Amino acid sequence: PDRLPAGPFLAYTDATSPRLTAALILAALDWRDRHGKGVSLDFSQAEGGIHFLSEAVLDQAVNGYSQSRLGNSDRWSAPHGAYCCDATTDAWIAIACETDEQWAGLARLLGRDDLAGLAVSDRFVRTDELDELIAAFVVGRNPEELQTQLQAAGVPAHSVQNSPEAIADPQLLHRDHFHEVPHEVYGHTWAEQYGFRLSRSNGSPRRAGPMWGEHNFDILTDMLWYSGDQIADLVVAGVLE
Repeated sequence: PDRLPAGPFLAYTDATSPRLTAALILAALDWRDRHGKGVSLDFSQAEGGIHFLSEAVLDQAVNGYSQSRLGNSDRWSAPHGAYCCDATTDAWIAIACETDEQWAGLARLLGRDDLAGLAVSDRFVRTDELDELIAAFVVGRNPEELQTQLQAAGVPAHSVQNSPEAIADPQLLHRDHFHEVPHEVYGHTWAEQYGFRLSRSNGSPRRAGPMWGEHNFDILTDMLWYSGDQIADLVVAGVLE
């Protein structure tokens, strides 16, 4: 919480806005089919992203609570964090107790049955103490083996994965999450699958993202109906560079 904000590896709305855009386009097509007229689409990626901040916006408007950085903590769950198993290999495990039952399971593994009955309000008060207990419990342990043990006890937990570990994850391999697609320059590259699967169409990506200007001619001729001379003029003017 004392650090500057540390976001994900991309703009989060880069992932959410295409889904909202798809719904917007479907709505426009439905309108066209029912009324015979097209519509103009005005969609802001930033404004669409506010939808995913609705809890924070309402908390500020209704309760006057201004959310800030919490590190790996959570406002509703405790314990909730990432704990270091081995600092030399940068091995960590994430653990989150969302219910009293999950905490009771973790307390038993910690050998602290006397703490199993702590309600979430009590756990928030004793967060530092509980984090120290968990840190001592996980240190020197294998994250994957620890993950299996914790999950078997009903405790939500998972090893913190780097890129090589993520692409070797058994569940992601089973789901074909990292899907190989052809690439114009490199022969092939990888695309992430969607989290859902369709019974009549697997919906898998079929190609990589286009190269710069790869579809210029198709768009200009098939969609915008530019003539060869008009396209030549654009080329000469440097518009397509």
